[in-house]
Amino acid sequence: MIPLPDVFRCLFQTFDGSAVKEFRKFLSSQSVIKKWLITADFCVRDNEKSNSAFAFTVVPYDAYLAEMQEEIRQALPKDIKKTKEISQCGLDLLVNPRRFHFAFIFDHPPDLFSAPNRDARLEVARNSLQQAIDQLAEIERPADQLKRLKRLKQQSLAKGFNVNLLSDLTLLGLLFSFVTLVLQRERENELIGWFPDRDNMTTWEDGVVWDIALESLAGLGEKFSIAMPSRPICVGAPPEGDVEALWFDDLVRLPDYIAGLFASWNFEKNLIDVKPKYKQLATGVAAVATNLAVFKLRYDAAFQASRLVFSPEQ
Repeated sequence: MIPLPDVFRCLFQTFDGSAVKEFRKFLSSQSVIKKWLITADFCVRDNEKSNSAFAFTVVPYDAYLAEMQEEIRQALPKDIKKTKEISQCGLDLLVNPRRFHFAFIFDHPPDLFSAPNRDARLEVARNSLQQAIDQLAEIERPADQLKRLKRLKQQSLAKGFNVNLLSDLTLLGLLFSFVTLVLQRERENELIGWFPDRDNMTTWEDGVVWDIALESLAGLGEKFSIAMPSRPICVGAPPEGDVEALWFDDLVRLPDYIAGLFASWNFEKNLIDVKPKYKQLATGVAAVATNLAVFKLRYDAAFQASRLVFSPEQ
């Protein structure tokens, strides 16, 4: 695996090239806010899409939750996959500078455990899990965290272990960590919450993704001398049982539309899905938004990052 400090150093350098100016302008308009929600959605390894995409929306906790939910419901009443066309109100909501979107695009599925063959790849994944277990044991983390990781390590001994899923959930946690560290680097905050869409990445082995992600966040924060929020990260993990809706589902609809757009856009050929909603998002959001930072990444045997910028003329 590529050392995480190297990955994050590259991400910070790319972000600081130009996107940081727009993000700081966003923060200056929210000068008194110390509590934030980071909502996330993703489209990964979908053979019908051009890319894998992760999207995150930084939401200031500047209103009552019910007010934020109602605003989103009125403008974007359904998830993007259930929507044929988007109202102007919906487009306006997505480009509203009150919130800021990050998108990370991979034209090839990311592979954090890249190796010459499946057996070698599986061994890299197992070693990564063992390293995480050893680190948590050394710093005496709670027993339930160790138990989840040990169960996952035991599962990894099977030949059919889902290395892709482990790679994807690890990446989700790392990208949550990056957005959080950017926010903390620019301003010391009281509270930051992580609120992802439901997916097997977030539910596998009782949410082991958060054990991995929060340790990565703490370690990388220390490495880059970025303080953590004064209160622990709050994670909106799905409840147990078959629950149709989560209280933060409306908030996740913002990154849902961003991820849906960039998963459906073939940048090599500059072609986009023919459905009207994607053209609406390309021209009404990507081409004009000042609250959007889009990065094209490669993450396998090597790590590369570049920023994508858009204009109405494209």
